[in-house]
Amino acid sequence: MMIEKKSRSPHTTEKPPTMAATDAIDSYFFDKSCSKAELIGRLLDERSDLPAAQPYYRALESVGTRAADEAFLALRLVLAGQPVEDERIKRLRGAVAAGDREAYARELSAGRTRPDLPASELHGALEDGHEAHAEIDALHGELSKEQPSAREIAKRVERLRRWPQLASVIANWWDDPRVQLFIQELSAAGL
Repeated sequence: MMIEKKSRSPHTTEKPPTMAATDAIDSYFFDKSCSKAELIGRLLDERSDLPAAQPYYRALESVGTRAADEAFLALRLVLAGQPVEDERIKRLRGAVAAGDREAYARELSAGRTRPDLPASELHGALEDGHEAHAEIDALHGELSKEQPSAREIAKRVERLRRWPQLASVIANWWDDPRVQLFIQELSAAGL
């Protein structure tokens, strides 16, 4: 099956991996929610501009449904910002075979640094004694835990968005694709 390549404007800025693309790969393996052809179509429609991902997209365009599942696991590692190594792919394959989402998420996030909260900038936007200082500290504390809770992080972010002087800083941090990928992986590990 040949997949048609979609053209992109030469003026496009680098696009980070979308959660939809990473969700599609994860769902393909764990939920069996789509066929291989549907997964390939979705990945090509929502492709990232990450240079390391481009050979995988070209291969998917070229071989279509003849692509081995390991190609999707390798692409998933790339989209997670991780190096593609045979042993890692074998561990991901083992996690998929065992239906172990937690081991899968751990492998995807191994060695990953947690997203830095701009705590100084947030605190600096507030007057002394403001009640939001405690919320910022609570969010920072949750992020610092060995096993942070995606639900608790999201709850703290929503609380911080209530204050106009913090809204843009916290929104920019929260909307960063690296933060969203981190939250997604925490959520997957909690399933």
